[in-house]
Amino acid sequence: MDESTYGPQQEVEKAGPDHAPASRADGSARRRHRPPARRAGAGMTAREITQQEMTPARDTACRRLVDEFNAAHPIGVWVRYAWNGAIMVGRTQSRAFRNSDWTAHIWIGEEKREVGLDDVEVIPDQPDNIKWDSRDTPDPVMAAERVGAYIAANGDGIYNVIDGHPLYARDLESLRRAAPTVAGLRAMVAEQAAEIERLSQVAEAAKAWRAQFSKPPLIGFPREAALIDAVDALAAAEQVPA
Repeated sequence: MDESTYGPQQEVEKAGPDHAPASRADGSARRRHRPPARRAGAGMTAREITQQEMTPARDTACRRLVDEFNAAHPIGVWVRYAWNGAIMVGRTQSRAFRNSDWTAHIWIGEEKREVGLDDVEVIPDQPDNIKWDSRDTPDPVMAAERVGAYIAANGDGIYNVIDGHPLYARDLESLRRAAPTVAGLRAMVAEQAAEIERLSQVAEAAKAWRAQFSKPPLIGFPREAALIDAVDALAAAEQVPA
């Protein structure tokens, strides 16, 4: 590229930060404006770091970003990442590292594509933020949506066979269709549990009332006696097994 192909900004870059072309009215040299570097703090993204000039603050922020990623994610995690305008999926093949231009990168996939961390999204090991060492299961409706998306992307047939046990697309589809029913049953059970709890509180209040108003001076009045009988009937109903 000859010098005639440089634009005004490129000419400044070519000449260096302190030797911009003379363009002021008085003929003095115009120096390029250097924006103040942002202080390297926690929470900076890879793109924000890249936009900073190569200063010690940028280097510190890059190292912090790399250390935080490596502390949270081992090699081999599944990630989504941008590559040539498309969204790809693969496993990481290395730890995150600081590149020579002071930016954070990582290698992904068998091709070992070098991708900037700002273009990488880690896919969680478990759905719905469930801890891997717990026995919790995800919400069935959300699980059904994920299964539906997987089936739509992979089509019909056998997905895998392990130790002679096949995984069929239609088995997953059957479970996916049953998920709303399971969710409805869960909601029904929760409502019934709430109603039982409410009735238990009423029964406890009634027992307390009976203890207060079943004293000898009051049991002789027909109205109080009827209320006591009603409370006794409520207590008996509470003890009947469901």
